[in-house]
Amino acid sequence: MDTALASRPEALGTAGTASDSGKIDRSAALALYRAMLTARWVDRVEMELVNRGEAFFHVGGAGHEAVAALADSLVAADWLHLHYRDKALMLARGIPVEEFFHSLVCTAA
Repeated sequence: MDTALASRPEALGTAGTASDSGKIDRSAALALYRAMLTARWVDRVEMELVNRGEAFFHVGGAGHEAVAALADSLVAADWLHLHYRDKALMLARGIPVEEFFHSLVCTAA
C-alpha cells in the first residue's frame, strides 16, 4: 500500500483538514463522514459477496470507522501497518474502493 500512496501523493489527506483552533470545517467533516460511510458500505458489500459464494473470507471492520480521522495528522512519508479494521483510514488516504474488492476476490488490479 505504501508504494501506491507514494505514487499518488495528491491522494493523501483527502479527508480534509482541521483549523488551528482544532475545529473541523464543513468540507473536512463531510469528507471524513464520506470515508467512514464508504468503509461501512465496502464491508457490507464484501459480506454479500461471501454470502453468495463469490468470495471466500471476510472479517468486517464495523465500529472502527473513526480511525479515518487520523488521515489529516499523517504525511506522505508516514508508514502505516494497517489491517482489515482500518478501511476508513485507507480510504481517507486515497486508496480506491476497487482495491478492496480486488483483494477480496483475488483479481489483478
